[in-house]
Amino acid sequence: MVALGFAVLPVWLTYRRIVVLRSGGVAEGQITEHERREIDESVGYHPTVYFVDHTGKGRHFTSDAGWSSPKPSVGVRVQVVYLRSDPELAYIRSFFHLWAGPVAMLAFALAAVGAAIKVAA
Repeated sequence: MVALGFAVLPVWLTYRRIVVLRSGGVAEGQITEHERREIDESVGYHPTVYFVDHTGKGRHFTSDAGWSSPKPSVGVRVQVVYLRSDPELAYIRSFFHLWAGPVAMLAFALAAVGAAIKVAA
């Protein structure tokens, strides 16, 4: 059952990103800071981005994807894609920031399904 949950998550993450890319808004954003996140013994720096949505409202979001060092640098301008009906759902428009999450979850899903098959055999 856990393997099934892991299999559904990358599909959902991919679907959300495709919806945003196909029908979302596009804006110029700027990196304002980096959120430091510790997982086990490793540290990741996730960029926080400020952008103005289609209604003129300023928004902030922190990317789900991060690096081992703070990049892109504070002040760098980036392209942002966001869901027009819910601008809180936003991503930096780059391969890494859009697809790192779904790809990582797909790897976990494949590992979970493989483990479930091995246990069942």
